[in-house]
Amino acid sequence: MYKYISIVLITLFFTSCGISQKEYDKTVTQYKQELDSSNKKIAELEEIIDYQTSKILDRDKRIYNQRQEHQQEIEQLLSQEPTGVYYRIQIGVLKNPRSKSESNQFLTKDGGYYKWRIGYFPTMKDAELARRDLRILGIKSSWIVPMKDGNTITLEQIALEKKISDREY
Repeated sequence: MYKYISIVLITLFFTSCGISQKEYDKTVTQYKQELDSSNKKIAELEEIIDYQTSKILDRDKRIYNQRQEHQQEIEQLLSQEPTGVYYRIQIGVLKNPRSKSESNQFLTKDGGYYKWRIGYFPTMKDAELARRDLRILGIKSSWIVPMKDGNTITLEQIALEKKISDREY
């Protein structure tokens, strides 16, 4: 449609300028060739876009299917608290959560307060690295909480346990 409108406009332009039919035909032919070339490029680009879009949709579908396959496994892992000594990062304390959505696996009730703790880290070094990453993300106030079998303990208790376990061997 646009091709024919542009040809009509070109025709009107050249006929009003008083050019010869031969020059007019040559110019129209040149514009038709340029238009055909542009249409070919557009068609090629549309094919590339369609191909890339289908690749993205296939990838997204695979990711969604993998999440669905592993969702139950992930929920089970998130609900289990490790045993033995480990470390968590505490990023806040609440007197009362505002909603049930805040009372999720990250909040632990302890001493009348809800403590917002994330992660289960086997070593203090791992917890420190994660805490550094949190600072980079903008969470400036956080601290590491040593835990044993789901209960908060002190660093002195961990040191004492290590001494006892070292003597056993």
